[in-house]
Amino acid sequence: LAASLLALALRGGEALIDTPIAEDGWYALTIARNIATGHGVTIDGETWTNGFQPLFTFLQAFGFLLAGGDTMGGLRVFYVFAALVHIAGALLVASLARDASDTDKDLAAAVAALGYLAAIKAYNDFYTGLETGLQLALYALVWRLHARTWRGRAGREAGLGFALGLLVLARIAAAVFVAVLCADELRRGWRAPADAVRRCFVVGGVSVLVSAPWWLYNA
Repeated sequence: LAASLLALALRGGEALIDTPIAEDGWYALTIARNIATGHGVTIDGETWTNGFQPLFTFLQAFGFLLAGGDTMGGLRVFYVFAALVHIAGALLVASLARDASDTDKDLAAAVAALGYLAAIKAYNDFYTGLETGLQLALYALVWRLHARTWRGRAGREAGLGFALGLLVLARIAAAVFVAVLCADELRRGWRAPADAVRRCFVVGGVSVLVSAPWWLYNA
């Protein structure tokens, strides 16, 4: 399944520009190509825009840069990157299923990975040119990190904050998720409020620092 997803990048020219890339995906891909070719964060080479989700688009821009600004080459790099994100998400979901299973952990992990890779919904959403696949992979990463023993461990608290910052850059609306997570941490730590506030300061603060370039760009 993973190999078949990677093979999307090997299709011919007409198929390469067809589905599953969507109309909104072309908008993001065009911005990415303009960034790579030195035309700035623009949709038409002149008009600056913020109407896109930054992390995936800038990663796509790196793909076009690797392809020397060539549209077809950049699309091939995009498909490879989207497939790798899809595969990484499957591995993360498999690890979550393994931890959650009380019986055959290997089987639970295998079924989760298979379902994630084979789902038609995932294929239709992850290769549109938009950030959906990266967003879900990062949610799985945050879940994985949060499920570990992280409270009171500075490195792991900062790591969780870093992953949350990447999630916000992948989908700006995830800033609400970060706020809710910090609020829940305060609720959980009401018996030791000083420690709870410190944890929220570390996790939320690192998240804000990581996503700060986007907020500054929009200021």
